[in-house]
Amino acid sequence: TGGASSKDCHDLHMTNVTVIGIVFSRLAWQSEGWQTMVKILVVEDDIQFNDIMQTILRQAGYTVLGAADPTKAYEALRTEQFDLILSDIMMPQVDGYQFAQEIRRTNPDIPILFITARDDIASKERGFNLGIDDYMVKPINFDELQLRIQGVAAAGKDHGGQRADCWQPDAE
Repeated sequence: TGGASSKDCHDLHMTNVTVIGIVFSRLAWQSEGWQTMVKILVVEDDIQFNDIMQTILRQAGYTVLGAADPTKAYEALRTEQFDLILSDIMMPQVDGYQFAQEIRRTNPDIPILFITARDDIASKERGFNLGIDDYMVKPINFDELQLRIQGVAAAGKDHGGQRADCWQPDAE
């Protein structure tokens, strides 16, 4: 697959620059083929951060869809299949904990990685107790994010390759 242009790399892969609380390095991720098979749902209410994550993940060769809140994420999960969910915790109406709990209830196999500003142990413990697979604290390093995506995506494939294609909300 085609890689990012040098202009895109210059614009998005600046060394040691903080952009909206995100630190990332100049490493331009290489598509090794398997990334194009991984479809990621990004659930983040900060629209600029959501857009940046989507752009960088696409440049790395992933298929990505962004949702500004869990309600939009539920809509996407009804109609599309995902291999991994990246979610913030602090979102209005439905927080990341409630979102993860609902996803775990309906699909225990899809990997969930929290990306959040919450760096206290109680928040991490709560997330892991709900069944998330990994946890990163903002600002994040996108090279590290790719390593974590590789790890949780590989672990998810070891669980029978279940994808989030069966999410259905409770009927009220």
